[in-house]
Amino acid sequence: MFGRIFKQVSDLISRCGLLHPRELADYCEVNVLYVPTKRLRGGFIDIPDGAIVVVSPLLPRFKRYGILLHEVCRS
Repeated sequence: MFGRIFKQVSDLISRCGLLHPRELADYCEVNVLYVPTKRLRGGFIDIPDGAIVVVSPLLPRFKRYGILLHEVCRS
């Protein structure tokens, strides 16, 4: 699974350039919603007007960034 995620992230970075995860989400027109929950680390919701990525703000910063990158790659 990590190999697939790494490839998705690498492909997205090569297409868009190296951006901060929030800038990448904005570039890809993905809305980010922070939901403070311990059960959910992150998720992706496909909606007709685009996509929403859900990230738990309770996680350490680098885990939040990793989850955000992973979910943006799904869009």
